[in-house]
Amino acid sequence: LNNKWGVGNLTTGNVMTLGSTVNGVPTYRLATQTIAGVPTLIQDSFVKAINIDNVFQLQLGLRYIFN
Repeated sequence: LNNKWGVGNLTTGNVMTLGSTVNGVPTYRLATQTIAGVPTLIQDSFVKAINIDNVFQLQLGLRYIFN
């Protein structure tokens, strides 16, 4: 088994969000990501998505034979 199997990648999302204030002044905000607990500008296109949904899965089967 390989510990890298089953780990998905998520895109880091939009790089920049645009908006405006109630006065019509445009606002810009660059996206950030948290690295070691510190928010920084995006450095990676993808981040590892390690959660219970994509790391651990189980398939069970049941067969009953009538004689």
